[in-house]
Amino acid sequence: NAITGAAGANALFSPKMVVRTPRRGEIWVAQFETPVATTAMLFAKARTADARTILNLAPMVPFPARLMKLVDIAILNEIELAQATGAKITAKSSVTAIATACRKLGAPVTIATLGSRGLVIVTPDGVTALPAHKAKVIDTTGAGDCFVGALASRLAANIPLLEAARYANAASPNAAGNAPTLLRLSDIAQHMLEHYRKVGHPLSADLAPTPPQALHELALQRVLSNLIDNAIRHAGGTAIVLRTRAETNPASGQGIAILEVIDSGPGIAPDLTERLKLPFVRLQDSRTGPA
Repeated sequence: NAITGAAGANALFSPKMVVRTPRRGEIWVAQFETPVATTAMLFAKARTADARTILNLAPMVPFPARLMKLVDIAILNEIELAQATGAKITAKSSVTAIATACRKLGAPVTIATLGSRGLVIVTPDGVTALPAHKAKVIDTTGAGDCFVGALASRLAANIPLLEAARYANAASPNAAGNAPTLLRLSDIAQHMLEHYRKVGHPLSADLAPTPPQALHELALQRVLSNLIDNAIRHAGGTAIVLRTRAETNPASGQGIAILEVIDSGPGIAPDLTERLKLPFVRLQDSRTGPA
């Protein structure tokens, strides 16, 4: 793959934008997607509060050596490890060579992800290598992010590091093998319904079971979140209903699943309706016309 990044708003991220300070026992995660200086300031607060910090050194940028003194767990791939330490790391480098480079980085714990070769965990107690899980790789974009998030979620649940790493190691191939899986649209809608109710949005629902289909779950969750968020933002406090149903396509005879997000707000301005056909688009504030 080839990943091109444009920092955009990320480059403007500052500690002032963080709504609260770290607390004891929390896990704070950062990447090099945002300014290094901001990460250092937040991690310093986390260290003072006795919160744990995880830094994913991606994408690689210059950073001061003192930053590693604020990092509990550093995570990076073999290319980033070579860039960060100056070590000559290749796809054929031994576990010993990888571990030596990890120690050179300076963090108490360093995890090097090695793609199809698995990963290496270096701690003060020693070195552990975990083999990769087999996966039909379509696109490795996001696999590292998946690993970091999965690891952090397990550590936040007080799972030991090695067990958390095994969990993350099993989760990350799901991102690399981002192919459709057989899912029910109604199940995805139910999951989203529970999430929104949990965070204080009492949505109503009429979720008829839909047949299993080859679906991209993450993409559908994003689209559905977009629709629900727009309804919450513009419905003016009116009821929002999530509805699923199964029908038959009269042209092909195949079963189809339909999902609707229904609100009784003031409607959408005509010049914005075309934008609804685009993926992941959040509408502007102006909504006029009939519901």
